[in-house]
Amino acid sequence: MSLSNSLLTRLQQELDKLRDQVQQLAINEHDFQDWFDASLFHPSAQLPLDYVNEIERNLHRLRVASDSADQLWLAERLSQQMNALHRALFYFGGPSLAAR
Repeated sequence: MSLSNSLLTRLQQELDKLRDQVQQLAINEHDFQDWFDASLFHPSAQLPLDYVNEIERNLHRLRVASDSADQLWLAERLSQQMNALHRALFYFGGPSLAAR
């Protein structure tokens, strides 16, 4: 599985939007706890930006992965994490934020 630079750039742009949205919402840590399945993010993630940072680390790992099985696993993981964060932001910010 070969990843194109345009796909990686698009993922980074989407991640940047997620980071901006999390910062705009200023979601309380306690409101955000227990939002995600424990298997989706590392248990140490507590602050809303911790989730964005974990996605960013996985995106970096995807960029440097050379094994196609690793790339596939990381791509699926990124998709699940980004979708979950999109849903959470929609819940906290409503449809107007999700449309950005």
